[in-house]
Amino acid sequence: VSKIIHLRHKNSVLRYGKHNTLLVENNIYAYHKKYFQNEAIVIFNNSNISQTVSISLPEELLNKKWIEKLWNLDYDIVKNEFKIKLPEYTAAIFIEEI
Repeated sequence: VSKIIHLRHKNSVLRYGKHNTLLVENNIYAYHKKYFQNEAIVIFNNSNISQTVSISLPEELLNKKWIEKLWNLDYDIVKNEFKIKLPEYTAAIFIEEI
């Protein structure tokens, strides 16, 4: 929890800005936030099993470089789909690298 709090204080995009829901299904919730030039994608797996998550991203988000800040998780973008494997009861926070 302290890691999330520290990350939230360090990145204003996680506190402010426009919130856009990307996915809600099978205990997965994902959203995008933008605050001025800063952007983030946040994904929650609220399931008791690991899940591979595929999110259709708007085109303007596909060509950005995202860095996962909590667990250093990797992702792929395949045919306009943002894909990541999330362990059970885990959140991933991706911040755009500028």
